[in-house]
Amino acid sequence: MENLDTMKEMVEASIFEVFEKMFYLFLEPDGVECPDYDAEAHVSFSGSMNGKLRLLLSEKATKVMVKNMLNLEEGDITDGDIEDCLKEAVNMACGNFLAKMDDTGRFALSISAFLKPPESVLCRSDDTISLNLTSDDGEVGVIMQVFPNGT
Repeated sequence: MENLDTMKEMVEASIFEVFEKMFYLFLEPDGVECPDYDAEAHVSFSGSMNGKLRLLLSEKATKVMVKNMLNLEEGDITDGDIEDCLKEAVNMACGNFLAKMDDTGRFALSISAFLKPPESVLCRSDDTISLNLTSDDGEVGVIMQVFPNGT
């Protein structure tokens, strides 16, 4: 398995790529530890490595993502639009990351899930990648947990 620093670089690159290309949301690292988030989407994966990717988002970032992806006005956004958009975002980010990690491997993804409000936020752990990102359009948190095969 790749070391955590290499994986963190790949997670960050994947998040930046997906959020810029799909949602026109330009993120940068933020020094704030454990900001408040309003929603979460997560997906688990298994294959040559197993893990879980969680995206945590502020309400402002969520609305901008939906507006940009679906070309909707803010007043036309439904709760279903938000849920679908965030679940698609976590699927795309996870797929992008897994392709960077092992482009010859096959992975199985769980059905993505949406939570509002999010589960508790794990800010620091030795075996978890955690990113707090910001833009003019809101905040995004990323938590990636990778487990050895067989767990």
